[in-house]
Amino acid sequence: MPLRAVLDTNVFLAALWSTRGAAFELLTKLRRGQWQLVLSNHLRFTSAEFLAKLRGNT
Repeated sequence: MPLRAVLDTNVFLAALWSTRGAAFELLTKLRRGQWQLVLSNHLRFTSAEFLAKLRGNT
């Protein structure tokens, strides 16, 4: 059974932003199925809001 991980919004977004560092390593473990992401609605909405601002869709 994979470990469960709850990531702070900043860690999650940093992993999407860069292919280096600890945040990306955490995302890699999630992709490989070594960890299972526990995602809250707050994290989903905060991440979506941030990404929309980056795209200029505010």
